Amino acid sequence: MPLGVVTAKKLTPEYAKAAQVLKKNDPPIILAKVDATVEKDLAEEYDINGFPTLKIFKSGSVTDYQGGRTESTIISYMKKKSGPSAKTLTTVESALAFIAADSVAVVGFFDSVDSPVAKIFLTVADSLDDYVFGITDSQDVKTKYNVPANTIVVFKTYDEPETQIPITTESTTDELSKQISASTLYLIETFSNDRAKAIFSGPLQIHALILLIKKPHLLKHLKLS
Repeated sequence: MPLGVVTAKKLTPEYAKAAQVLKKNDPPIILAKVDATVEKDLAEEYDINGFPTLKIFKSGSVTDYQGGRTESTIISYMKKKSGPSAKTLTTVESALAFIAADSVAVVGFFDSVDSPVAKIFLTVADSLDDYVFGITDSQDVKTKYNVPANTIVVFKTYDEPETQIPITTESTTDELSKQISASTLYLIETFSNDRAKAIFSGPLQIHALILLIKKPHLLKHLKLS
């Protein structure tokens, strides 16, 4: 899928950093690159009309990449697409490693991973590609994090480190998706094309934008309405 305003110059370093992380995944997830100006037959075979374009090859099928354009979002998206919608965390050690591996990790804590509420959670996990999801019914893990059953926890490395979201059989996937997405937003962040979708398509519709001019001499060329 052509990435629009994201140029190859901006994407290349993010893609390269994600590739280094994903090749160490268990099992490894391989990111490769092709110079379509040289491999013209290959580009034509896969209908490559713009640059950069990312495609996913899995089990003999080819799909367009629909994830983010930064290192963290590429990693999260590819982990989701290469495995189950949520990783089962059976031990405290596996939970600690899973949560520490990404800037955002969403974990569902349940009495049973086969319960009706757990199935709702898995549906939500399958619908949100920019975050990694884990699921557990381990009493040891629940005790470690002091989280009751039927609770979703969004773990972050910024702002408030944990956000708890109760889940019941009455919860809807749309409602939970909005709550999870809202809890991952930064309180204050630098605006960029990479973050525009997350900021403006999320459940929070009121934003305060602060314009900081790093080069004051350019102010005379700036017209504000």
